[in-house]
Amino acid sequence: MKGITVETRKIAEGIYHGVMTDEDKTLIAFGMINKPVMDTLEKCLNEKFDRIVIEREGLTPEQLDMYLEDEGIKTEESLSYVKKQWIEETRHEICAALYRVASEAGGMVV
Repeated sequence: MKGITVETRKIAEGIYHGVMTDEDKTLIAFGMINKPVMDTLEKCLNEKFDRIVIEREGLTPEQLDMYLEDEGIKTEESLSYVKKQWIEETRHEICAALYRVASEAGGMVV
């Protein structure tokens, strides 16, 4: 989504040094990220996206999608599609940063 800056490195550092347990760090050392960590990340990204849309547009994402649908805007241009794409891309960037942080901390085996 245009105009949204995400500090992926800072988020990754916070996750690795502040949230991850020793078990989580063991998994990441072998190139895996624990599902509960990913679920929490996705939930946070969902909430962040919704807050940004409400701040910018004054509408919930659902209300904005109904408006776009009423205006005849195609599904792939709908906010739910944009949200899904944004979350996937941002999650990927944060995961890549998380592996870099783990590597710099000496926590990678692979």
